[in-house]
Order: sequence, then C-alpha cells, then structure tokens
Amino acid sequence: MKKHLLLILCVLGFFTPPLCAGAKEVSIDFSKQGYSNGSELSTITLDNGNITLSFAKGSNSSNSPKYYDTGKAARLYGGNTMMVTSNAGNITKAVFSVDSNNAIKDGSTVNVGSLSGLGENTTTWTGNAPSFMLKQGGTSGHCRITNLTITYADGGEPSVETVATPAIEPNGGEVEAGSKILVNCDTEGASIVYKWSDGEEVNTGENIVEIDAQAGSLCVWATKDGMNNSAVVTADFTIKGDTPVPPTPSTNGQWILVKDASELVAGMHFIIVNQEAKKAVKTEANQNNRKAVDITLNEGLNVAEISSDVMIFELGGSENAWTIATINYLGDSGNGYIGNTNSSKNYCFVGVDIADAPAKISIAKDTYDANIKFTTKETSRSILKYNPNTNGDPLFACYSSGQKTVHIYKFVETAPERPVLAEDENDGDKIVITGAEGTTIHWRTVEGMATAPAKAASDLAGWNRNDNTETPHVLSLSKDAHDLKGKTIEYMAVSASGLQSDKGMFAVADDGVVTGIEGFEAEAVEAEVEWFNLQGVRIANPESGLYIRRQGNKISKVVVR
Repeated sequence: MKKHLLLILCVLGFFTPPLCAGAKEVSIDFSKQGYSNGSELSTITLDNGNITLSFAKGSNSSNSPKYYDTGKAARLYGGNTMMVTSNAGNITKAVFSVDSNNAIKDGSTVNVGSLSGLGENTTTWTGNAPSFMLKQGGTSGHCRITNLTITYADGGEPSVETVATPAIEPNGGEVEAGSKILVNCDTEGASIVYKWSDGEEVNTGENIVEIDAQAGSLCVWATKDGMNNSAVVTADFTIKGDTPVPPTPSTNGQWILVKDASELVAGMHFIIVNQEAKKAVKTEANQNNRKAVDITLNEGLNVAEISSDVMIFELGGSENAWTIATINYLGDSGNGYIGNTNSSKNYCFVGVDIADAPAKISIAKDTYDANIKFTTKETSRSILKYNPNTNGDPLFACYSSGQKTVHIYKFVETAPERPVLAEDENDGDKIVITGAEGTTIHWRTVEGMATAPAKAASDLAGWNRNDNTETPHVLSLSKDAHDLKGKTIEYMAVSASGLQSDKGMFAVADDGVVTGIEGFEAEAVEAEVEWFNLQGVRIANPESGLYIRRQGNKISKVVVR
C-alpha cells in the first residue's frame, strides 16, 4: 500500500523523493557530445529516444543557441528557448548546471511548472508534464549550461496513452488585428489548454477552439482524464502594425567625417567606421558584439553611399550623457540603444535599457579619432573600438586598449530633385507625379505665380500631402475627382527631414489638356500659338499680364505688355 501511495504521489508531483519508484533519470554533459566550437544546437535525443531536447532562436533575431569550447557549455541567449520533451512518462524534474558567471537569468520563464535557483549555479525545474519549454530572460548576454539531468516517469504497466499534440493554425507569424487562431487536437474528448506569454491558463473543455489573436507567445497543450497530457507546442505572433519597423533613413546626401565634438548634435544620424580597414558597424551580431561590413571612402575620406546592412545610428541626449540608438536595427527589445552592460566582458549590445546607454564622446584634433565611452559601468571595458580579429570575423566591441580606433561619419542631406510630371498612359484622367524614394509629394492649386520654396516642413500650410503611405513619393491626381480642370497646380517633393525640392507647375485646361510650365523641355514645332491664363483657361486675345504660351509641344511663360 505504501509503495503504491508513494508512486501515486510522485507521479502527481505532490513531492519528489530522490528518485521515485518507476522513474528514470538521464543526464547530458554538453562537452561530451562531439560538438565543434560555435556549433548551432537544434535537436538532441537521449535515452534511446525517450527524451528530446529542441533548441530555437525564439524571440532573439540575432543569436541562436550554440555550443562553445569556452565554458564547455550550451549557450542560450536572451529570448532563446530549449524544449524538453519526454516520449515516455511525464517529466517531474530537470536540474540545469551552469557556469557560475553565466547563470540562467532572473526573468527566465517556463511555459509549465516552476523554476527555482535563477541566477545561481544550479537552476531546477519542477512539475509534471510531458514537456516544458525554458526561455532565457533578458535582451543581452547568455547562460552557459554545462550539464542537464532529467527525471521522468518510466511508464511501466499498465501503459497509459498520451493525448495527441495540438496543431496551431496559423503556426505563428504576423496576423491581422481581430483575427482568430485555430487550435485542433485529434484526441476526441480532450480539452485544449492555452496561455499567452505570462498570462493565465485557459482550459477550454473542447478539442477544437478558436483563440483571439494577440501579440505574444501562444503556449498550447491538451489534457484528458486517464491519459497523459499532450506535448506542449508554442507559436509566436505579432499583430500587423504593432511590430516596431525601423524607419528608412534618407540616402540623398553623403556621410561626412566628424572632425570636432562641436559637430555632435542630438538627432543627427551617423555611422561608426574604422578608416584603416574601411569597415563600418553592421546590422548583424557576432555573439555579444557587432559585426563589420565593408564601405568605400572617397578621396576626401567621406562616404558617398552605404549598403543596406550598415548600421545607422541616431544621437540623443546631450554632452557627457549622449545616447546612441540604431534606426535601421531595433534589437530584440525594440529600442535599439547600444552599450555594454557587462563590467567584465568585451561586449557591445543592441537593445539595452536607456538607463544603461549614456556615453561620453570626444574627437581627437589631428586624427579625428572618436572616443566613444559608455559610462554606466565603472570598468575599463567601456570604449567602443574595432577589432581586426585576424583569427575570425572582424568586429566592433568595447575595450580598454589594444584595439583600433573608430571614426564618426555624420549624414549631410541634400535637397531632393524636382519630381517628374507625366500623364497616365492608360487613364487620360490621371496625372502622375513621381519623386525620389524616401520623399513625399506635396501639391496645391495656386493663383498667379508660385511663391518661393518653403524651407522647412513647418512651412507647408496650405499644401496637400500625398496620403498614399505605401508609396508617398508617387502621387496620382484625377482631373475630375480633384477638380483640377481650369486650374494651375504646384508640386514638390519633401524629404523626411523637411528639405524640399524645387517646385514644378502645370495647368489643366477646361478640356483636360495638361500643359507643363516648369521643367518641361520639348522640341519646337510649327503650330498654331495658343494662350492660357495661369488657371489653365484658354485666352483668345491676351491683354497685359503673365500668360502661358503653347505652340505645339513648346510651352513657356510670357509677360504680355
């Protein structure tokens, strides 16, 4: 009787003796699995297939779980996941042995059961489930797991069937707001249980359910009396419009070497370069550091063009407390701030808290070397430098000495070119105005001559802004719907920072004929001369004033006295 009671209590998880009767224990030493240094981890099977370990990047967009000889451990970076699954009886305990300086962080979570010993040399999961998933907390750094010991029920007689694993459709990704997620379990009479991220468990009582979509990680399993719970499945979702999207920086200009600290102003965009190697910080991580990408310097040591994988930064804050945030790579936390939050490692993270991001920046007078020093941690490993890393990929990270200096190149924008005017070849009612990508077309109807170009976005009162957010640099106007007949229209392109192109003008006659006024060049032909006022109305006998003169395809503005 005592033996049976002990077994029942053990399986139910009310307490865990050293090793319950009918339970098995299996261990893995990651240093003895034959991995080469830097190997990515995916799936490991133990105990003749009874236990499976599955590794995934999770919410970390840069680093996946890997094995490294340093520490002789499996590394989980912030957001990475490890799924532990038993194909036999339920798992009741898992003990993670970790490197003392790289523990499983506070804030790490499991989808079922509980964790103890976070931040310590040993972290223990306890519960009673066929599988559980560990998600490493934080947005920077990693844990190093050297050994893992798993305790699970051996099954025995009589055998107990396991509920079928639920299927999630769609299985993660970006979905529309208000949409539904279908979850189906093939075991009749089973009850689907789910929870969102850190939310409450919901036991639906049904084996087919629809769940309201939301941003986060959906965790699903199924239960049925007299059967083992199903394996746990997860899917990560984002809602369209909710995901931070890096803005597209203007490329109409060039990158100029910063030669004095007085040139540093909040809001400026810049790149970080090592001139000697002609390398810039890349939008890709190298473990806890930043990779490097090639650039081309012109004769004046300026950069005319950059590739899309060069990391672009925006300066914030003020002198002695600058913040540096990327604008074309947001990091795992979605904020993009860079810094080094580890006082003893040569790291440079993206996605640190703004409180950990302040930096001092100075520029050397003769060499223009930039000294970028993060000031949160009192450590010598706080100066951003370039490491040629001749034994591997070159990188940018934080050091005290012995590495290469960096330079700052600020972006200097030039005004966009005047947009191109054309009539739609397939629709005689449409007029298309096309500017450079990254600009937005503005237009208005005018009386008389066009005014001088506005100098900033704040001077755009009275202008109509292109409301096509997908292609704001292409404007399609309807002669009828926009009431353009008999009117003169002024147009220009405006960059994201407010710089404006030269203005163009055109007139639409009462009969719908379009006459370009500025920027229009055409071959002169012998034809009848026609006159229009600035509203595009045909005039038989112009009196004194300013008129539009058209002769065939030759169009000009003429003052009649």
